[in-house]
Amino acid sequence: MPLLGGSTLSLSTSSLGLVFSLMAIVNMLLVVPSSVIADRMGRKWSIVPSGILVGLTMFMIGGAHSYWMFFVGAMLHSVAASLSGPAPAAY
Repeated sequence: MPLLGGSTLSLSTSSLGLVFSLMAIVNMLLVVPSSVIADRMGRKWSIVPSGILVGLTMFMIGGAHSYWMFFVGAMLHSVAASLSGPAPAAY
């Protein structure tokens, strides 16, 4: 993702740093809710949809033509990846 943002979209280091910092914050904020979802609905119900969403967001990031499309794709990727966070370890 950093190479794509830097080379294809010509994003600066500060822009990329902002995106990845916000991704880490989203991940940190969603760890507890994702574990609650995994406990109440089951691990498979947490892993499978988040895996599909992670795959879709990778296509979105790969096809990004602007900073905002890259940013939205990265934030959706962060949400999808954090939803599966504790579930595979518990499974």
